[in-house]
Amino acid sequence: MIAAITIAIFRSWLHDRAALVMGLVAPIVLFAILATFYGHLGTDGSSMPRVVVTDRSGTADGARFAASLTDTCDGGGSSTGLGALATVTVIEGFRADAPHVVVAMHLPLPGARIAIDRLIEVANVRAFGPSLPTARVEFISLPEPLERSSAIGLALLFAMFSLASLIGRGLGDHEAGLGERLAGFRVGALRRTIARTIALAGVGFVQVASTTGFALWWQGATPGSLSGVLLAMVCSAAAMAATLLALAGLCRTSARFSAVAPVMVMSLGVASGAMVPAVLMPESFQGLGAWLFPSWSHDAVRASLDGGFAGLQVLALVAWSLGAIIIASLTERTPE
Repeated sequence: MIAAITIAIFRSWLHDRAALVMGLVAPIVLFAILATFYGHLGTDGSSMPRVVVTDRSGTADGARFAASLTDTCDGGGSSTGLGALATVTVIEGFRADAPHVVVAMHLPLPGARIAIDRLIEVANVRAFGPSLPTARVEFISLPEPLERSSAIGLALLFAMFSLASLIGRGLGDHEAGLGERLAGFRVGALRRTIARTIALAGVGFVQVASTTGFALWWQGATPGSLSGVLLAMVCSAAAMAATLLALAGLCRTSARFSAVAPVMVMSLGVASGAMVPAVLMPESFQGLGAWLFPSWSHDAVRASLDGGFAGLQVLALVAWSLGAIIIASLTERTPE
């Protein structure tokens, strides 16, 4: 009896594509992405995160260490904060026999401090040799930018998961007969897709706005440009909704969509920097993330919160949304 039940369950699992993908494919894909990331921060010293190097030592030893640290960074040290994981300050009076630096972290990430520690250790050895003391590293944080950036990424990621769940449920209703009832209204596929996009974008906007608003309230901060933030969030929500609707149209069935959507959302979250800061990813991933709409959403919202306006990213989100709406309308499943 037990053997028969076990065999029946196992056969059912083999025929359940959604369970197979979520149980086997999704973990492998996520592991491969994260393994690539952590491999990029390997122990061979051949690839290092970028940092801003500031020399305030006023000593020859400090200048020597700063030059070594700049050379040790992957692609050289950054002269600005753009694309940098942290700012490393060589403090006044730095000496080779008592090395001491202060590190201000720009981005939140588990393991980031370990990567910076390793970077400074390698630079210290290259500058003074292995016989001298290990540099003492004092970490300080920049809480508001870190929490704000993290909140935006999490808001976008979980909004996509929520919208995917709603769309998957809608596909199930469509298969149960809702599609035939909607067809009775004699409304074109494009108009139906636009209506669904507007409705789903409204849900996504509420989620992104509430999460980001909570982060601002927690910090006691106010957005630099409220109208810019709202516009960026609306465009971001539309892009998320249209993209997932297009994916649903390509998948055709709720079971297939339920299997594919979580993998796609997780992959977008990692590759675009919503989960892992893009500056710590390999350069190939950084180039890929720049072409993905979640990174445009993050940059547009962040720029508006800081008082700017990322017009190029907003236009890119609008163009992406229109393209996804067209794809979704062309691939919409029609009742047989």
